[in-house]
Amino acid sequence: MFLRVRDCSLVLMTTRKRGCFRPAPYVDEFGEVDQGFRRGNPLHLNRELYQKLKTLWLQQGITEEVVNYNEIDYRNVQYDWAHF
Repeated sequence: MFLRVRDCSLVLMTTRKRGCFRPAPYVDEFGEVDQGFRRGNPLHLNRELYQKLKTLWLQQGITEEVVNYNEIDYRNVQYDWAHF
């Protein structure tokens, strides 16, 4: 699991060839994620989203999350995950 600060996104990886992008647990004052910092609003850590991420990590659910997300969004399968 990696946090891409400049993009405000998380990278969840299971192997060098399988992974997915997820929104980071940071939201603006309206509760919206600003991926890529397009709006320029200050972001704050959302405790609820952080707790979900922490639970995912502690229960070793990252592999299942990546598999489920790749079934929904096939564009992640073609991404070159080896450079992370």
